[in-house]
Parts: sequence; C-alpha cells; structure tokens
Amino acid sequence: MREKYIELVPYQEELWEDMPAPFFHLAEILKCGAFELCQADEKFLIPYMMNDALEYYLILEEASMTGEYLPETEIISAALSQNGEKYLLILRQKGGGVCTLHFSGIKESAQCYQYHRIGHFWVKGREQWRQLVYQIGTIYDKYEYFGERFCNQLERQLRELIRFAPFRFWSPVHESLKDRYPDSAEAAALMKELCREAGDFSYLCLTTVYQVLKFPFLERLLAEELTASRHKNLYRLIRSRLDEASLGYPGRDYGVQMNGMIERERCAFETRMHGDGFCGKYPVFYKENREFAAMEEHPFTTLEMEWKDFGFRIRLMEVR
Repeated sequence: MREKYIELVPYQEELWEDMPAPFFHLAEILKCGAFELCQADEKFLIPYMMNDALEYYLILEEASMTGEYLPETEIISAALSQNGEKYLLILRQKGGGVCTLHFSGIKESAQCYQYHRIGHFWVKGREQWRQLVYQIGTIYDKYEYFGERFCNQLERQLRELIRFAPFRFWSPVHESLKDRYPDSAEAAALMKELCREAGDFSYLCLTTVYQVLKFPFLERLLAEELTASRHKNLYRLIRSRLDEASLGYPGRDYGVQMNGMIERERCAFETRMHGDGFCGKYPVFYKENREFAAMEEHPFTTLEMEWKDFGFRIRLMEVR
C-alpha cells in the first residue's frame, strides 16, 4: 500500500504537488484558523468563501468521522495521510480532543449570486456609499482568491475602486479598510474615468490634485465631497455599473416554499410603504423628492452553514 503523510498546518507548501486544488484550499483554511465543519444530509461540508456574491465550499466525498469534532474549540494541529485510495484527516483540538475524517476525495461546490440589492447596516450614516464600498470589496475578494474564474468583465473593471482611499473611507464596518485594500494608482485612474463618464468634472479635478498631494485632510475632503448632492451622477453611475455586473448572475433559490415567503414579504413591504405615503414599486420608493431603496439580507442557500438566528430581512435605505 502506498502511504503518504503530511502536516497541513502551518506549512501548506508541503502538500503533494499533484494534489487537486481543493486540498490546497483545505490547507489554507486550516492555516488561517478558519476551519469549520458542517454536516448536511450525511455530507461533510467545509466553507471556504461564503459571502453575498459567492458561496464556495468543499465537500468531503464518501466521508465518515470517528471521534468528536467540537465546533467552538480551537484546532491545534491537522495532519493528512493517504493509504491507497483513502484519505484520513486527523484534527487535534485544544483540550485533548481528537477526531478523524475518512474520505475518498474533495470536490468543490461554487455558485455566484446577485448581490446588488443586498445591504448590511453595521455603521450608521452615508449608508448608500457604505453599501457600494461593501459590494465592491466583495468583488475584490472574489478576484483576489479566484482570479477571473468568478468575476465578469464589469467586476474586473470595478474591483480596483476599493483601493481609492476617499471611496474606501466609507467603510461598512467600524474598522478601517486601509490595510486590507492599500491604495493604488490604478484606483485613482479608474475614479477619474468614472468622473468623466458621469460628467463630474469638479470631482475629477479634486482627484487629480489628490493624486499629487496625498495629504490626510485631502482624503477626508474627497470622501466628504463624494456624499454631496452635486456628485449624485457619479454615485448613480457606480451604482448602475454594480447593478449591471450583479445581474449577470442568478438570484438565490431557496426552493418553492421559502421563495414564496420572500415574495410575500416584499409585497407586504410595498403595501406598508404605500400606506406611509410613499410612491413607487418595490424595491425603489419616493417621498417628498427623496429616493429610497429596499435592501435585503439573505441567508446562505446552503442553510446548514447559516447562523441559527439569521433569516431574510428588508431594510430601507435613503439614496438621496
């Protein structure tokens, strides 16, 4: 019997060179301390990238487990061995717990979804810009991990915008995004191109100055300027490009029962909006020269990977 053995943590470069890509993804997950094991219909699933734009996870084929896996317990070591056609993944957890996964291979499950109507409201104020930053950051992450495989042409063009500091200033979370998405000359060039297309020559001039004088106060000035009503055409252009990029993918499908529930929630939301004096149709409404958009929060389609208390929600965001 041919036997192979390898420590997956912390040296993923020691993986056998001829192993399929999913094994390297598994090593990366373990190295980053992000391993999570989910069970669904007697299958063992390992999330790799689960966000609003992409659900990508690994499936252990013909798998079984001995010992007990403790979801909330740190993994201190992981080792992979091969005996003939079978693999054994041995996980040692803090406190002395050990479990072994037996499987014949790893296959991937990957599906891109629409994301342009999904919104998360973690930070108050300038939510319309924070949603743009969040969605473009999500695109950037897809490209960083998978290249062009899961990104269409529009996404490849837009992703660099997250590295323009005044745009990135409107972080959707309380932490700065500077370290994750460092500045780039390409990002400023992209913003200038968008300004030209939107006919926003005042912001084009500001961006040109900022390219030369990258002072912190200028970054804040350009960030605040973005949210001014005189730059609404620039916002609308970026928003429309994101919508177009997103619409190239299918919407989430949860099956007949849950799809019907979601549609009823949308209809009920529209009825409430009309009752409160708004006009328009879901998901865009108007009142007193102000525009609002209904943004949604969705669970994953693979519900075994979703938080127990999370479901479908609708929230209203003022666009202008």
